[in-house]
Amino acid sequence: MKGLFGGTQITGGQVYIDGQPVSIRKPAQAIQAGMMLCPEDRKAEGIIPVHSVRDNINISARRKHIHAGCLINNAWEADNADQHIQSLNIKTPGPEQLIMNLSGGNQQKAILGRWLSEEMKVILLDEPTRGIDVGAKHEIYNVIYGLAASRCRRGVCLQRPAGSAGRR
Repeated sequence: MKGLFGGTQITGGQVYIDGQPVSIRKPAQAIQAGMMLCPEDRKAEGIIPVHSVRDNINISARRKHIHAGCLINNAWEADNADQHIQSLNIKTPGPEQLIMNLSGGNQQKAILGRWLSEEMKVILLDEPTRGIDVGAKHEIYNVIYGLAASRCRRGVCLQRPAGSAGRR
């Protein structure tokens, strides 16, 4: 999945979005093409641990909501973060809480909120429920099913069976 998103080099094949070939060599190109990734290792590759829940939700959409090329639209960011905290049931004392202080399930929901803040065409979900409790798994799957039914036209979800030996 990282190769599709530009995180690792792929040696062959072609990626098409909406029937058009796209060249993706780095994640910024994938995002620009409308592709989003929820990585398997959310702590190393998904969250920005020393930033707030608000920043982690808004970071990818920030470029579209900047004034005069450099001023962050704080009102939009506050509203967007609050909307996703409520709609995804992210359990946090508030949007300024450091994301590293949340449970794994709530971190993963914040990552999903990040991509829900974007116009996406494809979402790649690599082990979206790995290492989180059963209740959070249920909530995350409900979000994924909602995406499939409404906003995202295409998705790829990789989920290894529980207890499967080894890693890729």
